Amino acid sequence: MKWKMYQLFKAKINILKMYFMIVGVISSFATIVTSIFPDVSNYFIGYGIKSLLLFFGGLLICAIIFELNLLFQVIKFQVTKKIEMGISVGNILKKNSIIVIPVNEYFDVVVDDNIIAKESLHGQFITNFFGGNTEELKNRIKAKLDGKVGLLGNRNEKKYPLGTAIKLKEEGKTFFLIALSKFDENDKAYSSMEEYKKVLESLISYIHINSNAKKVCIPLIGAGQSGIELTEQGILENLIHMFKLRGEVTVSGGIEIVVYTGDACKINLARIRSIVNEQ
Repeated sequence: MKWKMYQLFKAKINILKMYFMIVGVISSFATIVTSIFPDVSNYFIGYGIKSLLLFFGGLLICAIIFELNLLFQVIKFQVTKKIEMGISVGNILKKNSIIVIPVNEYFDVVVDDNIIAKESLHGQFITNFFGGNTEELKNRIKAKLDGKVGLLGNRNEKKYPLGTAIKLKEEGKTFFLIALSKFDENDKAYSSMEEYKKVLESLISYIHINSNAKKVCIPLIGAGQSGIELTEQGILENLIHMFKLRGEVTVSGGIEIVVYTGDACKINLARIRSIVNEQ
């Protein structure tokens, strides 16, 4: 709860900044006008300023209520007869369940803001759970990939087919790392829509086999630097749709799609409810 309140506080900073900026502009404007037209001073102070502040204050309250509702709300529904799905807002790395981490085809571990961005989920996973010990992480990933088919890439390192997944455990948490994106000659990440769908199919199958009756938390896969040409809303709807198509899959612990707090305003919950109700 403390962490959620902290996230809520951060989410309000920009709104408050905007509010006080508007108040400052209104106050400055009123000062200029009343200095030029002192006869209208009482009107601006007594009615105009108060009315404007009340108006923008109301907007501020509405925005805070909206974000508060979105932050704490968890939508739950049966995506199939065998899977209960939830949609929440927050930091997926704080979840006490299996966490899906999208990575690139090389399963890179160096967070340098070039290949792996510090602010990406992949980067935060490495930094928060392994810190500077990337060599250990590299060796553990290499051991997990042993036996999987890989090809020698442009860097003289092995790269693996998109959809390749491995399981790692660290600090009492379980992570499913899945190859989502590949690189062009300029080391720019990309994935086609066809490849993206195959990755999701592979992920769902991997979860079916390896979740062991535990809840699995999935981010908005493709919303980062993977080059997927979908909005956050489109990614969320696509995830729901892909699970709905896999009625044979069982995930006893359920699936929770976790929307990053900064992306919450990009999600239309009313549309999600309508999609869910169509089943």
